[in-house]
Amino acid sequence: MLCESRQIYKNPKYRVIRYNNEYFMVDLVSTWITYFFPMINWFLPKKYAKISENEF
Repeated sequence: MLCESRQIYKNPKYRVIRYNNEYFMVDLVSTWITYFFPMINWFLPKKYAKISENEF
């Protein structure tokens, strides 16, 4: 598998992705316009933070 993605319990805004044994927390909804035009998410850059395995 290329990567593994998990949703944070009771917080759909963020998602934790494991890629090559590194963990990233990604902010999926970075702007309010994505609520009305969800396809625009493909073109907008995402904010993320690298987290450790212990924080995961």
